[in-house]
Amino acid sequence: MSFPLSKLKEIIRELIRQELAEASTTGAFDGGEGPPRTPYAFTKKGDEKKKKKKMVKVSGGYELAENRYYTYKNDPDRTPKVKIGQSVKEIRDAIKELDRVIAMNVRLKKEMNVDSRQYWKRTHKQLQTVSEKLITMAQKLGQLYWWTMRLKRLIFPHTNEFQNVNIISDYMQNDSAFYRARLSPFYKTHTVIYKEGKYRRNRAIKNMEGIVKDAYRKYMRKFDDTFVLMQNEVKQIATIFIDELEKNFSEE
Repeated sequence: MSFPLSKLKEIIRELIRQELAEASTTGAFDGGEGPPRTPYAFTKKGDEKKKKKKMVKVSGGYELAENRYYTYKNDPDRTPKVKIGQSVKEIRDAIKELDRVIAMNVRLKKEMNVDSRQYWKRTHKQLQTVSEKLITMAQKLGQLYWWTMRLKRLIFPHTNEFQNVNIISDYMQNDSAFYRARLSPFYKTHTVIYKEGKYRRNRAIKNMEGIVKDAYRKYMRKFDDTFVLMQNEVKQIATIFIDELEKNFSEE
């Protein structure tokens, strides 16, 4: 299913309106310091009218968003699970379309030798706004499901992969509660399986990947809810632990 680009633009515009509404609301509670409580005290009459119109638009956008959420929340025809599932599917399709548009323009830039310094001034500002919004959206997606935080790694590709592997590996080994609950039973079970001649490396790695993902979720809840671990890193950690397990087999 192709997600209409016009719908994507509408979603992005609505998100921006919500952000502006939140900013204008929090600005009114400054605790006696910060910006003036009368926002138009030092503006010309013409500027005051323009700003008032802008405030009305922002307020209207906020109310619209609240009304849409109320309708969405109280829709009796779909369960919350169905609503979230369908919304995530729409998000996926929107991101696919967004990725297609970005890739097309990156290719155009390369083939036509367009210097980014030649962009319009507003294009630079819009690129910065889009980048910041993608980061915010990645964090919000992470609240829906831990694995969607991999979007952040697309935004920050410079993240040190080996550092992430070491962090989760150390947590799995050094957190005594996690070690007793997950790793120790795993080792005992697979040692028995090995002695019975039923051990299979690929199956053991797959089972260990589930433990690694569990460790990742627990680490995020305890220490850093923005921490990101990719699938290839999960498999890498699982392989490290299985290699260590098999080393113990050979030494017995």
